[in-house]
Amino acid sequence: MAVGSAYSIHVINKFNESVVSNENRVEQSKKALGEISIPVLLASVTTIVGFAAFIFGAYLDMIRDFGLFSGLGIFFAFVVSITFVPSVLSFLPVLQSSSKKETNKKKGIILFMDKVGIFVLKNEKTIIIGGIIFFIVSLLGVPKIQRSVDMLDYFKKGTNIRLTERMMEHKFGGSIPIQILVKGDIQDPAVLNEMAKFEDFLDGQGDVRNPQSIADCFSFNISYYDFPDAFC
Repeated sequence: MAVGSAYSIHVINKFNESVVSNENRVEQSKKALGEISIPVLLASVTTIVGFAAFIFGAYLDMIRDFGLFSGLGIFFAFVVSITFVPSVLSFLPVLQSSSKKETNKKKGIILFMDKVGIFVLKNEKTIIIGGIIFFIVSLLGVPKIQRSVDMLDYFKKGTNIRLTERMMEHKFGGSIPIQILVKGDIQDPAVLNEMAKFEDFLDGQGDVRNPQSIADCFSFNISYYDFPDAFC
């Protein structure tokens, strides 16, 4: 709602600036819509592209669905802002002029934005080169981004859930179990050996603690039972 409503706000604000009287209101409305439609279109496209990144870059279905439906929502919000909103505004009376204080405030903002626009136009090459350099530097940092989601970060330190998680991690190696299915003959020593090797690999990972498998049971009891030499 917060993102999608911005487009309609821009359209309404532009109409309030351009449509100043009931005379030639249609022409004024056309001019206002023509001036604001391209900026609103570009703003919506960039936002849709941002949400679309979740569709192709996420490995969770819920994140992909979020990106898909958010992008569709932004698209429909854009369509509403340039079709339905102007239609409603055409039936509403023209707003009366603001008070002197509000008018001076608006003039101050407009003057500031005019100065910003003049600065950009005078230094367009410098700004473009700076933007390209910033973009390249940003690309170099993309591979260093580490994706991590930990629901415990939403809770303050010292809360019961954080203390319980700390106890679970200390006693049991963590509170989030991960189960891996290994297909093969459980009685085959080669399969058990591969399971043991994979378990050792997981044990060497910093984010995995206390890996266990059926191979541990055979290895623990190997001195009591007659297992094939291939597993020894």
